Amino acid sequence: MESAVLIGIFAPIATIIAATLVAYQTVKSARIAADNERTKLELKIAQLEGSVKQAALMPGNVPQEFAAEIAHVNNVRVFRKDFTVELSFREKPDKSLEVEETISFVVVNLMNDEYSFSHDVAPASDQPEEIAQILRVAATGSDLSTGYSEDYTSPAKVVRTFQRTVRVAPNGTNPRNKFESQVRRMTWVRDVETFFFTQATLGVEVSVVAKPANLDVSVEFSHRDGEKMEMYPRQDTPNRWKLERAFLPWQAVYIEWHMKSPALPKAAQGSSEPEGPARP
Repeated sequence: MESAVLIGIFAPIATIIAATLVAYQTVKSARIAADNERTKLELKIAQLEGSVKQAALMPGNVPQEFAAEIAHVNNVRVFRKDFTVELSFREKPDKSLEVEETISFVVVNLMNDEYSFSHDVAPASDQPEEIAQILRVAATGSDLSTGYSEDYTSPAKVVRTFQRTVRVAPNGTNPRNKFESQVRRMTWVRDVETFFFTQATLGVEVSVVAKPANLDVSVEFSHRDGEKMEMYPRQDTPNRWKLERAFLPWQAVYIEWHMKSPALPKAAQGSSEPEGPARP
């Protein structure tokens, strides 16, 4: 009898506790979403106020459009740092090229509140699924609200798009995070890759870790100091390009490659006959 009474008492209590936990989680999620929206709104207001103040301080001979750009730079509070692109080219039996791109960067948050950063990854969508796909995505670091490491190299896990929002704590003095992604796709033997920076970025490096011997790769930075980029190991045949400068949104880095024509045999190099069309 006593056990039945106890069960009758504890069962409603357990139900109430479960309902309370569900309600708490719902309220917590709503509060986090509201905080994120409030942070975004405060950032927009701060940027607008800063733009007005900065424009007012500009000398009268500075065009309004340039004053607006200066104001935008003055209000950069979140940016990516140490943006690195690693390229690995592989020639296939049909003479086409396959390229794997590994991108990594650090997010710096100079604000006083957490910042919601959206990690978006997507290879070319107009290519066969068995080729153009995401291979790996990861985010690690003690100043992130959550970390993850997703491996999609299994044939059963073909992934074409990835998006996840992570909150980044204020970390201006010592950022402790790293975002990474690796994608694979097909490319022409003569092609170009353009990375437009949709966010302010500090320091960009491009390196070629593997390629066919007759593939030439060159890199150009869309930056006023682009000619000051460092190239390694040599200026004539580099495999690493670096420019430690601040890139504003919609500045870019251009990576171009093409297959060189096969070298002529030595016996043919001294021939006086006119040169014929280049072989593919």
